[in-house]
Parts: sequence; structure tokens; C-alpha cells
Amino acid sequence: MDAHGFAVRSLFFLAMWGMSFAVAQSSSPITLVNGNQQPEPILAHHSASDTVDVNQVREFTRAANFGDPAAQVELGVFLARDRNNLSGAQEAFQWFQRAAAEQSPPAMNDLAVLYFEGRGVTRDPAAGLRWALRAAAYDFSPAEMNVGFAYWYGWGTAVDHTEGVRWFRKSAKHGFSVAQCALGLLYETGAGVNKDLTEAAKWYGKAAKQNNPAAMNNLAVLYEEGHGVPQDNAQAASLYERAVNAGLLLAATNRARLSFTGTGVPRDAAAACYWMLLGEYADPLAAQYADRLCGALPVSEQQVTRLRASEWLQAHSSFVSPEQILAVTKNQLAFETSVVDQNQKGGH
Repeated sequence: MDAHGFAVRSLFFLAMWGMSFAVAQSSSPITLVNGNQQPEPILAHHSASDTVDVNQVREFTRAANFGDPAAQVELGVFLARDRNNLSGAQEAFQWFQRAAAEQSPPAMNDLAVLYFEGRGVTRDPAAGLRWALRAAAYDFSPAEMNVGFAYWYGWGTAVDHTEGVRWFRKSAKHGFSVAQCALGLLYETGAGVNKDLTEAAKWYGKAAKQNNPAAMNNLAVLYEEGHGVPQDNAQAASLYERAVNAGLLLAATNRARLSFTGTGVPRDAAAACYWMLLGEYADPLAAQYADRLCGALPVSEQQVTRLRASEWLQAHSSFVSPEQILAVTKNQLAFETSVVDQNQKGGH
């Protein structure tokens, strides 16, 4: 596969409602897509409605009807959240149009998203690019990233990876943490830019400072490997934990491996079980091995660890997302071998 084909297949995807998750890998971090699948990118968006309480919808509706562009955007985003609800997307399109007429950059960007995706309106990539460019003219960073997508994938324009990267960089420089994380991934993989692990670590670090969970996970991988930063397994463990606590359950698989092998943290079979129980909600590989890891513990310790994991998941259910984008796992094949070997020895 040529470099551009690899890059197109393995580029990053933004969650419209979450914006910072991951796809599991079965080897060292390289790509973002499982197997040979080429899922449609989910476009960049920024809104308080990502976490809005349903009870606040009345307030948005009242203010939107009085002509408040910000409320119109929030109401539109809320209506469009259910991707299977056609009428909701159609109504959202109307609210975004009203807000865009008042020169609201978020509304312009939201119109671009709907045109790109063909939700609530006939799919029209050229119109999507026009609206994204209008929003980007206000230095609106999510729109800048969507313009980058258009050039990268050739939506409404010719494919131009150089121009795509230029827009991704603009978004990252304007502080959009997801763009910073994505730019880090481009430098890590050499997709569209010269591979530069020091530069990758720099951009991951900027996003990690904004508590971007995928960036924390990916920076942890670099610390483990000593790529672009000095090797520091304790720092890697800390970053994996922060990523999990920010909602990226995929990072729990990485954290479990460190406890299992005693890398950067004390070797602890119960901790490995705990982290793997969290990871199995995001990583199919974790689901395969959680029972085996936990099954090696005494029954009483299993019960305590499973209860602890269950309580964590309950307490964090409001922000944990099943969508996984932008982050990678590390050395799972080696971890798989370690688990098998350990089970054969009958120890933990």
C-alpha cells in the first residue's frame, strides 16, 4: 500500500459528541482502524450540549425561539445527537441555518457537518466545505479541522494531504486538543508529514495538558518506548491512569499490562485484573483475557476486585463512551503471550 493509501486508511476520526477516544490495536501503535475497514470520519464539533442535561432543553428552546444564536446551536446539537433520528437532524438543520444567518461560527460548522454527512439534508460535500471555510474564517478550530478532513479525503475538492495537514495544524495551533492529538499521531506515523517522534510527543503533550484522554494514552506509549521522550515507565503508568479517569477505557488495557508485568509499578495481579475489567468495555482483546487474569486470583479477591471495577463504571457512566478513536494500545501480542505463559505456570 502506498503512503497516501496507508494514511487515508489509518487517519484519525473525531467523535462529534466525544471528540477524543480510540481504536484498539493488536501490535505497536501505528494506525487507527481495525483490520481493513474504512469507517467514515466523524467530524469535529464543539458544544456544551455534548454533556447537557435533558432538562436544560426547555431553556435552550425558549432562548432559541427568542433568537439567541448560541441557544439555537445548542438546541440543534441536542436534536442531532441521535444519529438514527432523521427528523431530529432535519430540525437541527433549521436551527443551525437561523444561527448561521446571525454569523455564528459554530452554527456554520454544524451545517458543514450535516452537509458532509448527509444528515437532515441531502449530502453535498461542496456545500459542507463552503460552510466549514466560512466558520474557519473566524479561526473556529473545529471548523478548521473539518476543512482539513475535506482536503484529506477529497470532499468537495481534490484530495490534497498537504493542504489537509496545513488545516489540521491551524486547528491545533488554535488550541483544539483533538487536532493537537491528531497532529501528534500524524508525526508518530509519518502520515502526511515527515515522521518525527519528538514532534509527536510535543503535540500529544499539548493535548494532554488539556486532559485529552487519547493524547495522554498515546504520550504514555511514547514514554514506555522512550520514543521522542526519555523512557519513563512510571510516567507512562500515571498517564494511562489519567486517560482512564478521563473516560478512555482503552487505556485501561495498557495500564493492566504494566501491573501484570511490574513495569513502572509494582507487579500486582489484582490490579491487573481490575484494570483489565475496565478495559474490556472498550477493547475486544481485554475481554478475552479479563476472565483468565481475574480467574487466577483467590475467589474472595476476585469478588472484591470485580465489585471495585463495577462501582467505578457506575460512578463514571456519564462520560464513558463506547466510541474509540485516536488512541492506540501497545504490544498486545506480547501481553497475550505473557498471559498464556502465566496461566500455564499456574501462578499470578
